[in-house]
Amino acid sequence: FEAFLAGLDGVVIAAPAIAHFELGEAALNAGKHVFIEKPVAASAAAARALANLAAEKGLVLQAGHQERYVCEAIGLFSRKRMPQRIESVRHVPFTGRCGDVSAVFDLMVHDIDLIRRMTGADLLNVSAEGHSEKVAAELFLSTGTLAILNARRSAKASERRMTIVYDDGV
Repeated sequence: FEAFLAGLDGVVIAAPAIAHFELGEAALNAGKHVFIEKPVAASAAAARALANLAAEKGLVLQAGHQERYVCEAIGLFSRKRMPQRIESVRHVPFTGRCGDVSAVFDLMVHDIDLIRRMTGADLLNVSAEGHSEKVAAELFLSTGTLAILNARRSAKASERRMTIVYDDGV
């Protein structure tokens, strides 16, 4: 970490999510652009604080949401129609990875990001239940879109799917 701050660009630091804020803050305060794998921080308030610090210093803070690039490449974001309903399932077997944050910050955050990018909508209401390893949520968006999300880190087998329903097809 000290080498990164001293100016050796391209150094990768593997750290648990709980340390992302502290490391990101230190790098930004050292004048470095920062790429942080998701989640950016362990809370929304901490993520906002990093974004504000980056903006204040004129630096780039980028979250590592690789799935956004995949969806862009397949044309998902160029669709002109607004989705009416989005259903997402993201279940994985337990690996011990990202145990310091909930399944929302570890898994569901990808789907929330994709839905936000697809719709540009504001969140009107959330209904959710579960615990840190298994979460089900319904998001009601300002566009009228209903998003139903399920994330689980203790599944017997991996399952990843997203179904997007439009007025002209699925």
